[in-house]
Amino acid sequence: MKRLEIGAPDARFGALLVHGNDLCAEFYQPLAEALAAHDVRTVLVTLPGFSGQPPSTPGPPRWDDFAVELAALLDASFPRGAALIGHSLGGLFAFLAAARAPRALRSLVLCEPPIFPTRALAAAAARTYTRDVVFAARDEFHNWSGSTWRIHRPADFPAAALAHYLDSRRRSDPAWVGALFEALPALYPLPYAAVTVPTLIVRGAHSGWRMRANLAILRRRFPNPTAVTIPGCAHFMANEADAALAAAIAGFIRTAG
Repeated sequence: MKRLEIGAPDARFGALLVHGNDLCAEFYQPLAEALAAHDVRTVLVTLPGFSGQPPSTPGPPRWDDFAVELAALLDASFPRGAALIGHSLGGLFAFLAAARAPRALRSLVLCEPPIFPTRALAAAAARTYTRDVVFAARDEFHNWSGSTWRIHRPADFPAAALAHYLDSRRRSDPAWVGALFEALPALYPLPYAAVTVPTLIVRGAHSGWRMRANLAILRRRFPNPTAVTIPGCAHFMANEADAALAAAIAGFIRTAG
């Protein structure tokens, strides 16, 4: 698992940030730098099997393997405790890791995770995403993912961030990623009750009505939820609204302890 650490070693707060599909640790470096200004040390990871990283186990990917590895990494990296942050697909990974109740876990931040309220909706969404995104052309950027807008202002989005996206996408195996989404419905019912730490659910103001509706349902499932909408951004959030996103996350982390 590739790691990138941003922030002072003696920072008051810590966070482990998990990337979305077709993304990588480097995509979130500006966000981590903004978090560092709030006294948060962030460990960014590029997960096994994504962006050219070798899978950690042979055969098809398994959701539980990611949960185990992330929970262990959180405990090893932050003996004083930390937040677990997941964006998009990384939000689902982070949620499953949090349900294992790692010792270091103090709070959970989910930035537009693909967590659907029922198994049937998850299966339908996985089929659509696999067809329209996973097996689509891997050398192009499309702002509409099939369910959300990725970027609110494409003309202003940093070219370096898009380059990270396209490079990560080219280096990921679509068959391997597709197998992960095919196994998504088997996760249900989801272990919401196991996540007792304070949980922040983050939405980009311009992602679209589907995400808004889904997250409105999702926030009612967790035992200890808070919700926030970040202005001026869509689903990608990072690189488009780093200052506002970092302020919201850091404020939540401080409150959660």
